[in-house]
Amino acid sequence: MSDISVIERPGQRRVLQIQTDDSILLLNEDHIVYCGRVDKGMVFHMQGGEDIPANLHFQHMIDLAGSHRLIRVHHSYFINAAHIFCYHKGSSGYVEMKDKSKVPVDDAFSGKLIGLLYRNS
Repeated sequence: MSDISVIERPGQRRVLQIQTDDSILLLNEDHIVYCGRVDKGMVFHMQGGEDIPANLHFQHMIDLAGSHRLIRVHHSYFINAAHIFCYHKGSSGYVEMKDKSKVPVDDAFSGKLIGLLYRNS
């Protein structure tokens, strides 16, 4: 399995560095629309529409929650607030991202998301 860290250098963009046994993946945090848990790790959905799989435990993202800027909205998803288009509230609530992708929102995380949206308006 992989390991993840956040690289932040003054005057440069923040990067998620995912290191495996045979590669190092660098993802610009600003270009991540959302990421989610899949059967064999995680998938990062990027601004350009590509999905980048990573052999990474979701728990690593949770453990790094204070370091990266992605917001947890579901037991299996983090989103980038900069890419939110609309939040559809309710028991089957979801966030529609600017690229028209939809990410479910758990009730347990909806209050935090609403607070964030009001703060940024």
